[in-house]
Amino acid sequence: MKIEKGTVLLAANSSWYLYNFRRNLIKALLSDGYAVSLLAPEDRFCQKLQKLGAKVFNIEMEPRGINPLKDLSIIYKYFSLLKRIAPKVMVNFTIKPVIYGSVAARILGLPHVNTITGLGSAFIFRPGVRRIVSIMYWCALRKARVVFFQNETDLKYFEETRLIKKETGRLVAGSGVDLERFSPLPMPNRQETVFLMVARLFRDKGIYEFVEAAERVRAERKDVSFRLVGSLDNSGSKFAVTKQELRSWVEKGVIDYRGEVHDVREEMRSADCVVLPSYREGMSKVLMEAAAVARPIIATNVPGCRDIVTEGENGYLCPPRSGDELRKVIGLFLDLTSESRQKMADVSRDLAANCFGEQAVVSAYLRAISDANLSH
Repeated sequence: MKIEKGTVLLAANSSWYLYNFRRNLIKALLSDGYAVSLLAPEDRFCQKLQKLGAKVFNIEMEPRGINPLKDLSIIYKYFSLLKRIAPKVMVNFTIKPVIYGSVAARILGLPHVNTITGLGSAFIFRPGVRRIVSIMYWCALRKARVVFFQNETDLKYFEETRLIKKETGRLVAGSGVDLERFSPLPMPNRQETVFLMVARLFRDKGIYEFVEAAERVRAERKDVSFRLVGSLDNSGSKFAVTKQELRSWVEKGVIDYRGEVHDVREEMRSADCVVLPSYREGMSKVLMEAAAVARPIIATNVPGCRDIVTEGENGYLCPPRSGDELRKVIGLFLDLTSESRQKMADVSRDLAANCFGEQAVVSAYLRAISDANLSH
């Protein structure tokens, strides 16, 4: 008979995130005797999360909005829901839950564990907002029992700017990757070379650079195709790709848009190389999955991407925000022999197996949650 350890509350900016990135953590908590409640804006993944055995609570927010004054009312929403749910420990993922959820938890004296999953659009595009968000992080993170970071650059930044106490910061490999589900796939054997990008269709993922590079490469070679997987954003964000832009790229034959797919492994199976020209990541889940299925990788030399690519061994790195630089490294890959591509694929898998296993990440969270629960 399992001993009930109380409720752990996981909060994020979407149910999609919790299902796709923290599903196995939820399962592990349930298996370990905890009750699990989830707090996120409602979407079609709520039912899938409920089927795992978790309770799901809705909180309305704009996941990618960057107006701190407008978002202050979210603190009251968190405060009210935390009193209702009464968890033993709160675990926050993504920017807004980390900031606003932590403030509410601090007011209630609730132990909380935070994860900096990436610094987001505010840090990339808006220096003025960056300063405000930094102050909000400082206020939110002071009483956190643990603050997980997904790359060393972000950890050092928060330590050096004193946004966290050094003893609370810990490094994990993102959300990790399920090495059994994402097992090695044989490299394609055909004349055409397929470059695959899997991402939400936002500017900071490097979508425009991918399209620019694709257009220039395809003007010279017809034995190359560029596939794009990901859903369009309907929030009206100025950072999102529009339907008109996407339609134009497809009609011109620049990219092959595959939409949102249920199982990304099938797209990776037919790809020779996975590309992510992101401006910054926490730790790219897509690139870890690409490495796990044994695919060479092309990515930008930024935090959360360069951690997954060893230059010239399992892929190539290029500067961010440059379609021309991306085109150059794509050219390097196209010049490789099939034997060299296979060597890169093998290095990718070895790297994933040694560094990115999901079980180590889940175990780190279980320890932090247990320590916080016992100290409460």
